[in-house]
Amino acid sequence: MARLRRLRAPGRRGHRWEFEPGFVFNKPSEVLALHDRVGHPWFQVLFDTAHAYLCSVIGARQHGHREVLEGGVCEFLDQLKGRIGRHPIIDTDGTLYGDETSMHRAFHAGLIPWRVVIPKMLAVCPVEWWCIDLCFCPDAWELIAPSLADLKGMIAAAGQP
Repeated sequence: MARLRRLRAPGRRGHRWEFEPGFVFNKPSEVLALHDRVGHPWFQVLFDTAHAYLCSVIGARQHGHREVLEGGVCEFLDQLKGRIGRHPIIDTDGTLYGDETSMHRAFHAGLIPWRVVIPKMLAVCPVEWWCIDLCFCPDAWELIAPSLADLKGMIAAAGQP
């Protein structure tokens, strides 16, 4: 805990830990348990939607018994309510990039059900700003403007300004 406290500088919001399919703790129950074990208010989960899909729907690269959630990304969001500090968003086709991390795709070019995920995100985690993660997208520069427009449309459809 002392190390975590030192990470907390004045004006900062804490430390965020990102789970990924390529990391050792990648089952939904492990992500929840690790957060609870640290048990510090400055320690939060960085909830990347592509990683959440691979970990909660596909069960990619999980050791031992594969753990998936019937409610997928939305159920995972519910489980982590109050524990999420940031949430980069991007779609995925359910495959791995380099057999380690989530393959990122432009919105609606993958498998994430945005019609239900965006309203759930707005309901369970504070949204100060949105980060569209176009990592590994070969045409990322060309996707910036349409991705932003698409996200704004999804937020408006969810009833947010």
